[in-house]
Amino acid sequence: MRAMLLAAGLGTRLYPLTADRPKCMVSVAGREVLVRNIEWLRSNGIRDLVINLHYHAEAVVDSIGDGSRLGVTVAYSREPELLGTAGGVLAARSIIGNDTFIVVYADNLFDLQLGAVVDRHRQSGATSSMLLLERADVSSSGVAVMNEAGWITEFQEKPRPGTERSHWVNAGLLVCEPEVFEDIPQTAPSDLSRDVMPTLAHRERGLRGHCLGSGERVMWIDTMDDLRRTEAMLATASGRSNE
Repeated sequence: MRAMLLAAGLGTRLYPLTADRPKCMVSVAGREVLVRNIEWLRSNGIRDLVINLHYHAEAVVDSIGDGSRLGVTVAYSREPELLGTAGGVLAARSIIGNDTFIVVYADNLFDLQLGAVVDRHRQSGATSSMLLLERADVSSSGVAVMNEAGWITEFQEKPRPGTERSHWVNAGLLVCEPEVFEDIPQTAPSDLSRDVMPTLAHRERGLRGHCLGSGERVMWIDTMDDLRRTEAMLATASGRSNE
């Protein structure tokens, strides 16, 4: 199975840390986010990777190379102009191939067993499965509305407090069948959350939600406050593992 890491983001809210590197190459507790993601994927048995590049692309290539030093194989999909999350996936179609694949937002960090997500996806027969994170405040997020069987039926965009129909939001990881390529707009840029997932949500067995379980977590570095919080969480986890 192959994974595509979406790594072309600018990370403007982390400037000046992103003055000479893309967001995914920001160091968190001593290691770049992208390197941490690659190591996590490898530990879950995923060694064939595709990484899309745009902003300061060479910072990624110089660090990761062909992936061999990290125990993986890496192919790159270069974007002279940003294509968006969906457009980036479509542009890499020939590299991704015609099997089940994983899309990872490379500026998030994951602490969960990926195999369980993939197994439940395959058992469901879904075109795509979206990892979901529960948030108390979803007023700045698009929330996934699910039925009792766990199928996502629609998205509610940035609901006002008290009107939210769910507290589950996109956690930045998708398991996809190759049929998903047919639902990506042919004109770029396009976005997975805005342009593709809502279409699948209205289709039978189109989009299934996989909610984070107890002890699982997703961390992110969208802002400097997020970065400090994530570093503190990683330091705490490291301390516990050394006890």
